[in-house]
Amino acid sequence: ILSYIKSSNTWDILYDGSYVRTTKNVGAFAFQGSDILLGFSAAQTITGLGTAAPQDLVRFTPASLGYNNTTGTFAWFFDGSDVGLTTAAEAIDALWIDAEGKLYISTAGSGVVPENSANPTGAKVKFQDEDVLRFTPAAGSNGASTAGTWALYWDPTLITGMAAEDINGYWEDPASGDRYVTILGSFAVGNAAYGGRFTGNGKTILRFTPNAAAPGGWAPAEKVVWLAPGATFPSNIDGIEMGR
Repeated sequence: ILSYIKSSNTWDILYDGSYVRTTKNVGAFAFQGSDILLGFSAAQTITGLGTAAPQDLVRFTPASLGYNNTTGTFAWFFDGSDVGLTTAAEAIDALWIDAEGKLYISTAGSGVVPENSANPTGAKVKFQDEDVLRFTPAAGSNGASTAGTWALYWDPTLITGMAAEDINGYWEDPASGDRYVTILGSFAVGNAAYGGRFTGNGKTILRFTPNAAAPGGWAPAEKVVWLAPGATFPSNIDGIEMGR
């Protein structure tokens, strides 16, 4: 995980996965206090913990951070198979956590989960890779045994162009409620009649705001200029966390 400060155009390695022997791609992450919640794009064996599947999340509690200096401890945080995430398409590829501990998750593809993990044969929640799910954990269930309820939090399918896209990075501004996303690959989304039409690629961050007139009640409002003038970035983004 890299950190970037736009005002000084400076980069640093925040979490050095290879230094703590997590060599698989970090497909999703979020910060909870000083801890980092991590999801891996492929099965990741973690010393002393076991194997985290792409539907799981682990908590990393750092003792130190930085390049060749990342140390700390891992613990189970979310077992996706306990609450219905079992297929390759249901791998977690975007993550945010709010102040109440609710998880906001997008997945690599389409899937279905039970509304309540305590009743796996009951009502279901269906979703696609452009959607964001909200998971409310049952009290005391964060860890190796996970329980809780699911809801479809945001379905942007009606926004022009979004039905064909895959959200692979998500952060919500707690102050404004604006939603910031990254999208897998090249895209063209939005409508000039509702805030604008935006094109971009895997290096682009889009900001969405409420728009009562727009289909689905939301519309893209800004292609975030997140790099300093003249700066470039050589890779695609597949997870974001923003600060002010």
